[in-house]
Amino acid sequence: SRLFQECLSLSFGQYLKLRRILAAMALLLETHQTISEVAYAVGYNSLASFSNTFYQLVGQRPSEFATRE
Repeated sequence: SRLFQECLSLSFGQYLKLRRILAAMALLLETHQTISEVAYAVGYNSLASFSNTFYQLVGQRPSEFATRE
């Protein structure tokens, strides 16, 4: 865990959160899944938690990101 953080400058938890949100972004762009379906597909059990994390990392709500042109 310490080595992981030294190499990436992220904790494993932060890395996992980032990977989940990147996967969610791809699903939102490439599929017609609902935001709830995407949240559960990338490992979130709470839509609120997913939405808050997405906003913190992306700067947009998932609904804004999914509907952008």
